[in-house]
Amino acid sequence: MARIRSIRLAVGLAAAAYMSGAPARAQSPSDQLLAQSLFDQARELIAQGHYAEACPKLAESQRLDPGGGTLLNLAICHEKENKLATAYTELNAALSQALKDGRKDREDIAREHIAAIASQVPKVRVHVTREVDGIEVTLDGSSIRKPAWDVPAGVDPGRHVVDASAPGHAPFRSEIVIAVGEQKTVTVPALTPAGAPPPLPPSSVPARDAAPPSETSETRTNPVYWGALGLGTAGMVVGTIGGIVWFEGLLRRTTGCDTARQFCSESSLAGAERERAGAWVSTVAFGVGLVAMGSLIFIPRVKRVGVSPTRDGAVVSVTLPSVF
Repeated sequence: MARIRSIRLAVGLAAAAYMSGAPARAQSPSDQLLAQSLFDQARELIAQGHYAEACPKLAESQRLDPGGGTLLNLAICHEKENKLATAYTELNAALSQALKDGRKDREDIAREHIAAIASQVPKVRVHVTREVDGIEVTLDGSSIRKPAWDVPAGVDPGRHVVDASAPGHAPFRSEIVIAVGEQKTVTVPALTPAGAPPPLPPSSVPARDAAPPSETSETRTNPVYWGALGLGTAGMVVGTIGGIVWFEGLLRRTTGCDTARQFCSESSLAGAERERAGAWVSTVAFGVGLVAMGSLIFIPRVKRVGVSPTRDGAVVSVTLPSVF
């Protein structure tokens, strides 16, 4: 199929070359001679498959001495060079010229090539998120005015650049690579006022090698301090109660015993037991309370907690070392 198309293309080029003859309407004899020489050299290069060298010569010949045949040959040359959008534009211009000149032969060739590449021309659509005063949008340096926003524009396959700028705003640039038959949209975001930080990228996943957040610290209540305070307070309260029990037992023991007769009533004996128990509880409780209260001198009321985040891929872990 490719061989048949190549044969048809060669026949088309030959026919176009024959029908064009010497470029007509030369501005001067010297321009006409140079245009003819360029045209002849281009035909030889096309026959050898050197389209990258032939196309510029045809373009210069057309500039010196415009003609429908030269334009048709130039369009077909650009088609073979894979500059499909350029070829499509030139083919339509050649078709219009052929209709104007009444050249049915050239018309048929132009229509055939237009039909062959129409669906293969890549297209780029530029979408402007927010219009600001004085905004200027360009595609490969050519201005794209507001009526052309969001309208697919034919481009040649390869690399293309979209720029946007406005007074008092940071410029925007996007580079894309587009292939045969592709359609792509370039979105121009709201331009950032000059001096403001650039907007964050849409991606929310942190990079694996990105630096983790710096260590921070905060102050929290020290539970050890409050525990010691509570224990000391409880010791003092229990010690006081034990002291009261001891004193009550002492009174009951001394009032219920007759030392001369060496006799003690049951009430005084019970008081003696309460005296001993109260003395023991009071001594132990006061001892614990005093130790707990004394430790408050060395235990801070609050503590500082260091927060050290670490990152592994998309997971962030936090280490909380305590500093008393």
